[in-house]
Amino acid sequence: MLRVGTRWMIALALAVSAGHAGGGRAAAGPAAPMGPPVAEAGIAAGAAMVRGDGPRDGPDAGQAMPTPGVAGCVCHQTLRRIGASYSTNPSGKYWEVWNYIDSGGGPAGLPDGQDCFNFTACRPVAGAGEGSYGALINMPDPTIMQIGEWFYLTGTNGAYDMANFAVYRTKNFATFELHMLAFGTNDAPGVRSGQWATDNPGEPADTAHLPNGAYTWLWSGSLYKDPTDTQPDPWVHLTFSAALDAPSLQHGRSHDLTSFSVRMRESDFLSWHAKDPVNDDGMRFADRRGGAAYVAWYTYRDPSNPSVFRYDGGFSLGPGRMLPASGRTSSLVDPNGNGVLDPGELGLKLYNRKSGSACGSDLPLTQRGYMHAAVGAASWMGIDATVWIDPNLPASHAWKRVVMYVWDGRLGSLDGPHRRYWGNNIAAAPLTSEQFSFDTRGNVRSIASARNASNPIYLPNTDGCGFRNVDNGSIDQNGREWAHGSVAEGAHAFYSPATRRYYVLYTRNTWDSGAYQVVYRMTAPDRPFSDLFLTWGTEYGVQEHILLSSDSSVFTVPQGSSYGNAEVITITDCDGTQHPYLVFHAKVHGGYNRTVFFKELTFDGSGALRRLYPAHANPVLDIRRFRVPVCIQSAG
Repeated sequence: MLRVGTRWMIALALAVSAGHAGGGRAAAGPAAPMGPPVAEAGIAAGAAMVRGDGPRDGPDAGQAMPTPGVAGCVCHQTLRRIGASYSTNPSGKYWEVWNYIDSGGGPAGLPDGQDCFNFTACRPVAGAGEGSYGALINMPDPTIMQIGEWFYLTGTNGAYDMANFAVYRTKNFATFELHMLAFGTNDAPGVRSGQWATDNPGEPADTAHLPNGAYTWLWSGSLYKDPTDTQPDPWVHLTFSAALDAPSLQHGRSHDLTSFSVRMRESDFLSWHAKDPVNDDGMRFADRRGGAAYVAWYTYRDPSNPSVFRYDGGFSLGPGRMLPASGRTSSLVDPNGNGVLDPGELGLKLYNRKSGSACGSDLPLTQRGYMHAAVGAASWMGIDATVWIDPNLPASHAWKRVVMYVWDGRLGSLDGPHRRYWGNNIAAAPLTSEQFSFDTRGNVRSIASARNASNPIYLPNTDGCGFRNVDNGSIDQNGREWAHGSVAEGAHAFYSPATRRYYVLYTRNTWDSGAYQVVYRMTAPDRPFSDLFLTWGTEYGVQEHILLSSDSSVFTVPQGSSYGNAEVITITDCDGTQHPYLVFHAKVHGGYNRTVFFKELTFDGSGALRRLYPAHANPVLDIRRFRVPVCIQSAG
């Protein structure tokens, strides 16, 4: 439950964060020993195997290297100065930072709740070359942005019962402090910011009251600035997923979310350096005093009546109609005049969860509630809206700004031709400079289907049907094929000047599964980002490469450790060298808490991303630690 005025509660892992498509909770299973993350020669009973899972990095791929154990978490740590190969060098270019230190209380090479973590609220007075390790901050789905010498990151917040976003700041990725809360918690009844939060007794999620509506299940924020915004005081944007909150919707318990956009001025965002992040009054996102009080639905112009703006994502256009994108608006226009879409304008969606088979049973027709459609009646704009700005296109180009998001393809039977889309799929749409309306010059394009045939997982059936190859994306928290479909989510993109390629990353399988993993695709050198768009119907067979995954022996362990929702940020050191970094969440083994990890990205000779591992003899490929430049240039 929300505790207003408790300053550091948000840093404690006291609440289990609800996340993406899995939803359910299960008792902790037995821990599995760490095995080599290369494909095994044989299959042991109860094990899963990945085949054909992308680039390798030589004969030592996956060999584990032991880490130092600690007796309890020591808040203050002195960082080691190193060279690029992680060798000790007093004048080296980098600090070595551990994402976590193994306490010795759980399985070696797997993060668990007893370990000591870098992303922690334990923050002593620290200078250059000093860091902190302590109890983890429970914050999945991280997003990061640089302004000046500071880096700001946020994500889904379990400690505020998913009714807010806590924004943290750091200069060195080794110590973190709370910067601000995205929304006000105690302005009831909205006397200043027009924002406050209320508890929902007996519910896992609280309610955020914002100027034009009440929202719950706030997930997966995306924090960014548009570099083409050249105003003296540019906007800072935050996109996020949420459910409308109303008694008829049972406080969003149906998990039927859609995506929204909010913003605030950069000067107001930076003013929180001088304020108490929780208790002080000040401008926040969607603050009615800042001239941007609305929470914006992604909008489009009705193709049959261009004077009409719609916020139903295409539902009213009918089945089989491609959303031709949107329109331009100077402010949010609402047909009801109340600043928020009336859920009654949408419809209820029904589907069969799974038809009968030799290995399953008939499940009833299930009512899913209200959602936001995106591409025809079978394509629903849901969670994980992330905005990416292409650095190589002019500001006027239709695809300069890209929003990627999950659309829900659950329609009809799980079996049959629609099976590949039955679940969470990923699409991309062009945005106008207003950030929340689709650009009319481009159509919604496909990035990934819920299932993918590359990197299949060899899974034992627990109901006596033997073994089979299972499509990547379909594994649940118990290491079985998920009854609710398959998952592709959490898409992000970046461009590498070093390889002259574009990359798109996303995560597969359910969030609570040990098989939750980061995969990617890339363009050829000097080719446009649009080469990553897929033709509808061809996504299932496209080749995906695994960037980061647990060892396959963890896939069938209930609540096994896993990694996902990765974003890339480029850091420039004081010599002018650019360093791409992966920012992602790690789920602890045997539990549901997730916290933020960092890792430098490197490329092989072909331009592919070198695969990362939970533990590896080569520290460049080992996610337990990362290197960060001693001197970082200001940016943004």
